[in-house]
Amino acid sequence: MILLNVLCSSMQQAHDLAEVLLLEHLWVDAFIGEEGQLMKRRKKETLEETRVKVQGMTRAVLYDRVNQRIRELYPYDMPILYAVPIVSMDWEQNEHLLKDTSEEE
Repeated sequence: MILLNVLCSSMQQAHDLAEVLLLEHLWVDAFIGEEGQLMKRRKKETLEETRVKVQGMTRAVLYDRVNQRIRELYPYDMPILYAVPIVSMDWEQNEHLLKDTSEEE
């Protein structure tokens, strides 16, 4: 199991993405956080962007499908995507995750 973290460029993008991934059974229980500032360094320059963090749990084997789906949805405004392994999880919540995510590979 993994926790997907997606940094979207707007609240609207965050809501739209969360809904698509939920409807397509690519993750469960999306959490949309508040807007925050992302600071990054590019070519000796510090840049600042507003981002909205969205989190959802899924199976590790679905990471590539999620990544591809996000690339299809946002080819010109690709959100930042990364995953963190879930080491332990309540067994009932684990069953919910397994039941409600896609079994296709």
